[in-house]
Amino acid sequence: MYRPAQFIGYYPEAKKYSLFSSKGWWLNRWPFLGWLETVLKLCGFICAYYVPGRLVLDPKREKANFPLWRNIELFTCAVCTLLVTLGILDRIFYREVVSIIFIAFNNWAHWTVFLALYKGNYDRKSLLYFLTFMTLGDIVKLIFFKVHDFNIGSVAKAVLYYLTSLFVISYLLILFIELYFNNTISIQAH
Repeated sequence: MYRPAQFIGYYPEAKKYSLFSSKGWWLNRWPFLGWLETVLKLCGFICAYYVPGRLVLDPKREKANFPLWRNIELFTCAVCTLLVTLGILDRIFYREVVSIIFIAFNNWAHWTVFLALYKGNYDRKSLLYFLTFMTLGDIVKLIFFKVHDFNIGSVAKAVLYYLTSLFVISYLLILFIELYFNNTISIQAH
């Protein structure tokens, strides 16, 4: 496994090896901002664990009729969840060990939050903390891109900025909807 002497944004040699070869995988030397983003989002993942509330114990819901604000919230969360799921492919081709482990937890957290919102029974405080930590993590990521001139192979830098900004805007939108339209601590039923 390759370990660079200093932080690098991309390891082009990884493409020479099969996806199943350990030679193509590498362990980057992430700078402070990279680890700060990781720690903030790990805090968000811990909060995601508590978002479902009693979800496991609740009976399966029949057809749910959500108000418009809940549909906007669900759609926004679904977009983030699907993008994070697609990120698995990106990380497989990127082949950096910390990144692939991180994306697995990131997927679990987003799917947990999405399913809790869809079910309609969730701990609002945990959701707000999750959204706050994820927003802060992505703001740090935007700063990281700028400070470290980060890029991934042939992906345009603008794409990295746009996708990360989309996540920040999405998390802030869900935060706004929760704070403005939802006045209860937990949604019990619609």
